[in-house]
Amino acid sequence: MKLFSIVINAMAAICMSLAASAQAPQPPIEAYGELPSLVEAEVSPSGNRIALLLQKNASFVLRIYDAKERAITHQFGVEPMKVRGLFFSDDKHVILQASETTQTWGFRGKYEYSAAISINLENGKSKQLLSREGSLYPAQSGIGRVIGRLASGDLLMPAWVGSSRSQPHYDILKADPDSGHGRKHTRGFHDTIDWFVSTEGEALVRESYDDDKDKYVAEYHDGKNWNALLDIDSAELPVSIVALTNDEKGAFFVSVRDDEEGFSALSRINFDGSTQESTYAREGADIGAVLTDINRRFVGVKYTGTLPAYDFADDVLQESYTFVSSTFPNTMIELDSWADDRSSMLYRVFDGFKVDFWLLHQRNPDKLTILAYSRTDIPPEAVGQVFAAKYLARDGLEIPAILTIPPGTNLEAGMKLPMIVMPHGGPAAHDTYDFDWLAQFFANRGYFVLQPNFRGSTGFGQAFEDAGQGEWAGKMQDDITDGVNAMTSSGYADPDRVCIIGASYGGYAALAGGAFTPDLYRCVAAIAPVADLEKMLRTESRDHGRDSWSVTYWERIMADGDARREKLRSISPSEFADSFKAPVLLIHGIDDTVVEYDQSRIMKRALDRAGKDVDLVKLKGGDHWLSDSETRLATLQALDAFVSEHLAQAAGSNPTTAPTP
Repeated sequence: MKLFSIVINAMAAICMSLAASAQAPQPPIEAYGELPSLVEAEVSPSGNRIALLLQKNASFVLRIYDAKERAITHQFGVEPMKVRGLFFSDDKHVILQASETTQTWGFRGKYEYSAAISINLENGKSKQLLSREGSLYPAQSGIGRVIGRLASGDLLMPAWVGSSRSQPHYDILKADPDSGHGRKHTRGFHDTIDWFVSTEGEALVRESYDDDKDKYVAEYHDGKNWNALLDIDSAELPVSIVALTNDEKGAFFVSVRDDEEGFSALSRINFDGSTQESTYAREGADIGAVLTDINRRFVGVKYTGTLPAYDFADDVLQESYTFVSSTFPNTMIELDSWADDRSSMLYRVFDGFKVDFWLLHQRNPDKLTILAYSRTDIPPEAVGQVFAAKYLARDGLEIPAILTIPPGTNLEAGMKLPMIVMPHGGPAAHDTYDFDWLAQFFANRGYFVLQPNFRGSTGFGQAFEDAGQGEWAGKMQDDITDGVNAMTSSGYADPDRVCIIGASYGGYAALAGGAFTPDLYRCVAAIAPVADLEKMLRTESRDHGRDSWSVTYWERIMADGDARREKLRSISPSEFADSFKAPVLLIHGIDDTVVEYDQSRIMKRALDRAGKDVDLVKLKGGDHWLSDSETRLATLQALDAFVSEHLAQAAGSNPTTAPTP
């Protein structure tokens, strides 16, 4: 095995030089476990209004701030719901996107029902869009998407249409934001998966994927006929249209550059059939997101990296971003929304010294206003310092990571702090420099937190992501193990006081750590984990069909396409319960529609049979994402008690008191 080495990003150098003058305060656990005080914010098309969705004690309030009057002009109580999005359709209407876990008679299992609620700011009335549309197919998710706004104010929304006795088709409906009524606009087909519309609201681009034929097709409408743009044979969804060009003569999609690392770029396909790689590409970064307006016209791109970076289609947005980023250097700056005329832009910012906050930039003249902090109960002195780091895996691959240390400490060898390892979910995701509520809680309580971006993570090029293919419990897990060893051998963390905590795929990785490296961890906690891969694939096949591209995708990334029973069992933690040495905490919501609650039940039964120390916390009403304050707080309370007990036993003292610098 190669000698471990760690490189700390220079971005953290300012924080590293700071020393605390007093013991860091410890806010109550509710300050971290509940949803943020400010859940979401959005600027209106005119820039004159800002919608603020606030939360306190599981209750939501929507406030409208008038930027000219500098005062709150409207306030609405919001019924308990899981809010998924917030935006203005115009200055008169605010749209709340929400969901709830439910069941429908005649359909198997639970699903996440979603909806859009329109609030008229002039009369204070609210209406659920499409709620009276009787032709909607029952038991579908995804209702509430908006793909266009017409000059009349009506909204265009895609939805499955048809009865339970027939095969549904994916259509576009036109919704009145005041009455909520929906009307048929454009009919699609059963294999239609997305739509893009013209400024006038006419269907312009249609995407389809046929699972039976393994065929993806993107088409555009020339006013008379549909014409093929892309026609690709693929067992998985190969590409996706992400935006229309502003001249409506083409569309954008994300492609992989022809280089060793395989970083992505934004490519353009014109309606005359020609394609071209756009100028939107950056060395050493992927396209993390494509920004569009409400009509899905291209606005700009967000690049991946420890800190996000942007390129915009118009100079005004570029100038705004440059102004804000120069004012807050070496800072996470995320563009949230903007006025149609670019007079106002709203950003979310995390500078590493305090909780993240919402920043309004008004132009002519330039003016910056901090509207609110995301959390009101966590003072700057309680915020753990966040660092970007890299370490070498045993095969020499460089692994990016995020480190969070207790407030008031310096990052230095010999700290030997108790450590929490937090592999992310996905696994097609990655951790970045940001305020992470779970990492910040544990750092505040005195723990060193490691978030490894193991191979298979997104954001670091296609080659890095592909390196994780078929490496569940293999090299992906080795990367996590090597991260632990890198931190302990460098003296940052105490090798005798390490706990691994993860959710979803991260929960799988936590269980795999307990099963395959049992001497490495003092405790193992898994939230909504996958434990039995064979059972998971059976569930995917049942829900989506054996020929579904999603089944092919999971078989590929789990086992490189080798989905035989023997292979899947060889990498399933539930098959290795006898190997566990550390106590295990399982936490799972019974309303989880992504990873079945049965996965945790299977794991608990296996550990019980093996005579191991295991506890299962069942979250009533909990979904896969811990979307409400009640289940999130219950999760954090269970984790806090579990980790404190077992790492304190290892140390012979209580590690939940932050070290005195």
